[in-house]
Amino acid sequence: MPRPAYALLCFLLLSTQAGWATGAPAPIYPDGVSRRDVISGLYQADAGWCCWVGKSAVLELPVPAGANTVVVTFLIPSFATVPSGTAIAASLDGRAVPAACCFHEGVYQAAFGIPTVAAKDRRVMLRLTPSTHFVPAQRGMNSDRRTLSILLQSVVVEDTVTGQRYSDGVPIVKSVSAQVVVWYLIVVLTGLVTLVLSLRRAALGWVMLLVTAPFGFAGVTMLCVAAAFLWQRLSLRPLLDRRMVAMTIAFAVLVLVMLLSASHAAYRGAALSATMYTAAYFPAFVIAAFAYRVDPDPKLLRSVLAYVTIVVAALALAQLVYGSPESLRLDGHTVRRVAGVLEGPNQLGAFLGLTLPLLLALVLRSRVRAEELAAFAIGGIALVLTFSRAGLAACILACALVLLFQLPRPAIILGAVAALWLTVATAVMVDAMRIPDTEGTMSRLFPERITDPYNGGLGTRDALWHGALAMWRAHQLLGVGPGNYELEISQLVPGVRTHPNNYYLQALAEDGVLGLLAFLLLIGTTVLVLYGRSEALCIGVLAVVIAFAFHQLLDGLLMYPKVGNMYWILVGLATLPLAAPAAKMTSTWGVADE
Repeated sequence: MPRPAYALLCFLLLSTQAGWATGAPAPIYPDGVSRRDVISGLYQADAGWCCWVGKSAVLELPVPAGANTVVVTFLIPSFATVPSGTAIAASLDGRAVPAACCFHEGVYQAAFGIPTVAAKDRRVMLRLTPSTHFVPAQRGMNSDRRTLSILLQSVVVEDTVTGQRYSDGVPIVKSVSAQVVVWYLIVVLTGLVTLVLSLRRAALGWVMLLVTAPFGFAGVTMLCVAAAFLWQRLSLRPLLDRRMVAMTIAFAVLVLVMLLSASHAAYRGAALSATMYTAAYFPAFVIAAFAYRVDPDPKLLRSVLAYVTIVVAALALAQLVYGSPESLRLDGHTVRRVAGVLEGPNQLGAFLGLTLPLLLALVLRSRVRAEELAAFAIGGIALVLTFSRAGLAACILACALVLLFQLPRPAIILGAVAALWLTVATAVMVDAMRIPDTEGTMSRLFPERITDPYNGGLGTRDALWHGALAMWRAHQLLGVGPGNYELEISQLVPGVRTHPNNYYLQALAEDGVLGLLAFLLLIGTTVLVLYGRSEALCIGVLAVVIAFAFHQLLDGLLMYPKVGNMYWILVGLATLPLAAPAAKMTSTWGVADE
């Protein structure tokens, strides 16, 4: 929402308060809260918006058995922000719980863990006390002299183990919306288009994989490309190449270790789901490799990468006008972090860290075209505006590696990079093992922007890393099980349900030492498969793989399918050596494939 419209909306909401004493409309309450739940400190607003909190608000909430977290959604208007941010102190049945901090302009969520004793009472008293307040009359906004703070929008109780949410004690049931129906129609249409194009030309199959990956449609695209190739009965001999066999073995080892770990996981459903989730990257990799081997086209690849980067970056920059999912405080100003169609700003930073360096590698040996210049310009601006420090650093590293690998003796460069990776990885592990609340090397390089240990249920890197090591110490060989970190972390950091922002620590916690070694084997195999080849595509993807390995020290990027699919599709494109033109590829029917 544009800032002027946003400010006007907040002003109109406040202006309606003066008319309450003379015929106000029917009272409304935040989602998840009924009239009987409100004890004090909650003031209503008009037009379906709710509800202003005074200096503090007290609510009495029903808590079903098993629920352990209260999730509060609230809005902070621009005129109520302070440079240090607003903190939300809370107590449940008089027991203080850690405060949520520090929030600036925008809509946020705060999660508060429910004490075990309170949960047994079935109803708890929640007191919310924001740290900043304002009086509309003193601001010259209207005649309202009440002290107000934040606009409370919803209060729900959650069971972080099962993911079940409750509104006023009643389970929330998700219904099929028109948006879901439209999404399924788009999926079907995407599949049909992909099938037709892939039957027409194999190159259009890998083009569709690249185009649909950032929009979350890589799964249906992959299936349709595979169906087209099977229908044409193309020879599968390229899949017997030693490079493909090596990658298949590395993938199989990782999946096998995950299955072993899942066999003893506390939450086996989540463990099997996470294992299948990882295994699903393999067909995307294989199909991309096979499609590019059948019909390679470097010029088309350059154009597709450029236009995909432009579209993804442009959609992200549009959020500067229409609203972004996150914001941060920078030099006393609230700035928006763009994400576009990706899952979040960090994920957009990782995505651009894949496409921009590879595009650089492809254009170094030839004349740069207009769309490529636009991709570098628009993509670079979007990357900076993600404010993803690790993403920006990884992109710069990948671009530097693209240039360095053009020099003689790349083995020396690769050795230096490996030594640097080991140094950084050691620093990360030392940071994870240090005493909590003490500053380590990575904390100085990438300090936390939010000090609230709960951070809206997302936690902080310090708490999440310590939690990962605690889980590993309890199950050193095979970990707690794939996908179980998110379900177990709330026992160590109440109210938090997320991944540890470090894929290596996640592998260690969930799959143990064997899982971490299997993941490192997959990375090492990928590097060896790409190393020593002079094609620009291989050089670019090798640089991206190495930089991505660095980035994974500070983010869990393969948890996000839009980033993960794009990564493995690019690796697939570069894995197999180029074949003869598609017209000379013979099918199992013994005729030339057009």
